[in-house]
Amino acid sequence: MSDNKAVGIDLALLKRLPIVTLIWLALLAAAGVVFAVMNRGKEVLVTCNGQPMSPGDSCRTWRRRGGTSVRTYEQILAVETDSVQAVPYAGIAATLVAVAMIVAVVIRHVKDLALVNEISALPPAHVAVTTRSNAGVAFGTLAACLIVGVGAWLLWRDLIVGNRLGGAVLAFVALALAAGLLWVSRPAGIRAAAAFDDRIVAVNRSKIREIPWHEAVYTTNFESDSLVNAIGWESKTDAVPIEDEPAFTGLRAKINEAWLQKANQGGELKFGKAVVSGDTVRIGRTNIPGANIAQVTFTKTRDGMFMIFRDAGGAELKQLRVVEVPNPDVLFAVLRHRFGTQI
Repeated sequence: MSDNKAVGIDLALLKRLPIVTLIWLALLAAAGVVFAVMNRGKEVLVTCNGQPMSPGDSCRTWRRRGGTSVRTYEQILAVETDSVQAVPYAGIAATLVAVAMIVAVVIRHVKDLALVNEISALPPAHVAVTTRSNAGVAFGTLAACLIVGVGAWLLWRDLIVGNRLGGAVLAFVALALAAGLLWVSRPAGIRAAAAFDDRIVAVNRSKIREIPWHEAVYTTNFESDSLVNAIGWESKTDAVPIEDEPAFTGLRAKINEAWLQKANQGGELKFGKAVVSGDTVRIGRTNIPGANIAQVTFTKTRDGMFMIFRDAGGAELKQLRVVEVPNPDVLFAVLRHRFGTQI
């Protein structure tokens, strides 16, 4: 990586408020309010097999599992009333989710702004990439709003008003699913990586990390027929996506160089779920003698790209998703050098 491409992290992108994302979230919040208002005080319709009922009527229905059941007008009215009264709370819950995500986006932006002085003090880098994508925030919040809406409706209808536990269990499952989705979709803010002679400076989730080259990792994966590259450390969730292919190529070469030096020193080498220790390769929880790994092949499925470890007869020993194996170039170099594995 030559010094004639001295660049820096894009401070203009860091300072820019994510207006489009905030507008989208505001529209979701407004949609929840409109939905709640439009469904407040709606008339309750009591029907039996699509036909209106009157007080004193009975409704006979047949179900494959439960057989024939008979319910009175009053029983159906109570259930339908609970259902109709619970609908507005679905909109209110969705609005609260959208508002909470708006707050999260603003807080993340404020925290990113607090990094400006530190980033400005960095010297010019050989390679620097800066990115920010809130697509996950937008679509994750939309899905969470829908799930939370259903959960709130079930919770109000079956537990708070109806005192029925069946729907309440589904409600808690829906709310837990939505909470997990919101956590995964939470705003990451600015993501950046700047390469220097002795380290990478990475920015992710409003934190600046300095990573020595021999501790940095990269991953490459195919998602939806597109190549996704990232530079990371410690864990996959800390990865910084790199869309600039020449920049990624330069970073990968530097990481490979540092890791090959570490490999020559001996000791255990960890490549995610693949660990090389002496003459043994541990893949997941399976220990395989390195000499038994004759070749590594690749296959692409709906679940992603996989690398398959095979013996001399071509039989599969183990397989891993490519994205689960950081620094694969170094792993392959070690396998070739130590065990004569064909890639």
